[in-house]
Amino acid sequence: MLIRLGPAILDVDDTAKTRGKSPSHCGEIPVAEIVNLLEGGINLSDCVDNPHLCNRADTCVARHIWESATAAMYDKLDAITWCDLMNKGKGT
Repeated sequence: MLIRLGPAILDVDDTAKTRGKSPSHCGEIPVAEIVNLLEGGINLSDCVDNPHLCNRADTCVARHIWESATAAMYDKLDAITWCDLMNKGKGT
């Protein structure tokens, strides 16, 4: 992942100048993958992936809400690519 991400983060402007456009591989990297790599996951609450942390996890209404919210956030981040972010930063 870092091999794919490195050039997109470090050399987008240089590559764009020499080739006339952003590197095509950056469009293949979803933001969810970047967050997972850098942050180790994207759960809004620790109990989403680790129900053993709470003795009420099986019956907790709030945990179900956190699971749904985490899934929605992941879906959104998965739909955005690194190039989308780079272009947004450039005002396009």
